[in-house]
Amino acid sequence: RAQILLDRAWFSCGEIDGRYAANMQRMVKAYQASHELKVTGTVTEETWIALRHDGAPLLTNYVVTVKDLAGPFEKTPVAMDERGEMKALVYESPEEALAEKFHTSVGYLKQLNRSSKLETGTNLIVPNVAASATPVRAASIEIDKSERVLYVLDLDQRPVAGFPISIGNEKNDPLPIGMMAIRNEVKNPGFTYNPTLLKNAPKNAQKVDIAPGPNNPVGSIWLGLTKPHWGIHGTPNPSNVGHSETN
Repeated sequence: RAQILLDRAWFSCGEIDGRYAANMQRMVKAYQASHELKVTGTVTEETWIALRHDGAPLLTNYVVTVKDLAGPFEKTPVAMDERGEMKALVYESPEEALAEKFHTSVGYLKQLNRSSKLETGTNLIVPNVAASATPVRAASIEIDKSERVLYVLDLDQRPVAGFPISIGNEKNDPLPIGMMAIRNEVKNPGFTYNPTLLKNAPKNAQKVDIAPGPNNPVGSIWLGLTKPHWGIHGTPNPSNVGHSETN
């Protein structure tokens, strides 16, 4: 319940999975701080009161369409050279596509719909995340490196949204401290895997271009920064956000 309400309040825990893990604790703290509540990391009574101002139903029904099942779906290879041979880095299954559509994990989607066979016309129970309004007056971004949280700030530097993030490996690619600007935005980006830029790349790795798609190494969005080769981007593995490290 809290994960769905936090998602709609634009303080996403990442995947909605019904587990009170590190990402959820981070985002409860972030929500509490931004709403001038006592910061505990637990969903206190006053936190519930604040979240419940959103009175929309927590769950909703979704009817599976022909398009949902049409694909193409294809397993993502581990090796980068094999990924480079693919025409698109598509979803691996309709379950993965539907789970990401509703900000949830495949496991939790199955838990909500234990007896449902996935076919055209199937009525699924899903988190009701589509109705949340975009935060207004977003003016800048602030990254809290220690907490692994990205904040969206308004013109008065107050947080209006927050998201868990993965950051550069502290040994090989530490996140630089300081000010940067967003130089460009690329939706559905391709990705050039260049081992000379990656300190932990295999010795025999070759430079290769990876096609766009949701399972591309940078996901479905790239915000290029003023530091060359650095960006804020998506991921093919939402469950890893906030836990893994990146290059």
